Amino acid sequence: MNIFDDKGRLGTKYLREEWRNLAKELDRHNGPAVTVTEKNSGNTVIEEYYSRGRLHRTSGPAVLHSDGDQRTEQWYFNGQLHRVGGPAMIIQDCESGVIFEERYYFEGEHHRDEGPAIIERNAEGFVDHEEFIQDGRYSRADGPAIIDTDPNSKIIKKEEWYLDGKCHRADGPAIIERDPSTGKVVKQEYWSNGKKYDPPDNNLPNLNP
Repeated sequence: MNIFDDKGRLGTKYLREEWRNLAKELDRHNGPAVTVTEKNSGNTVIEEYYSRGRLHRTSGPAVLHSDGDQRTEQWYFNGQLHRVGGPAMIIQDCESGVIFEERYYFEGEHHRDEGPAIIERNAEGFVDHEEFIQDGRYSRADGPAIIDTDPNSKIIKKEEWYLDGKCHRADGPAIIERDPSTGKVVKQEYWSNGKKYDPPDNNLPNLNP
């Protein structure tokens, strides 16, 4: 179900309502400041919570969008994507309940202390992409910061190691690509503090069995 047309305009089957304060800012204290409902059914498909012109809500997501196929939730605090204790953005399949995408934000930046800040799943719910981000920068001390996994073979087909926003790994290649059907390494690159280098041949680890 398409709520908006190709130019981003609201479809004629929908009704938009807004609440504004005296300064003409989107603002409402006891409910969403923007609602979009389907005229025939009366179902609400979009809710947006604002405080003084900024997306803001303390008791749940500030943006709720459901087109019948997918449901999107976004948590905002004072106009910034922000949530403590859970993802600030969720995209979920309405029928199966599978969460396709989770994104963790803190004060407007991708951030998560424990675990990936971006998680993507396929239609079966298998995690096929992860990104570890802290303070808006790729960073992970004990493993790759970006992981792509083939959903069929379950083989990690690409991994990238970062620390404090720089491509870096002290004990091996920082970028590894594998054949998703066999697991054989087809590419590897060595990086230290954001600089690519060619290690001595006698230090190259044997990544293929």
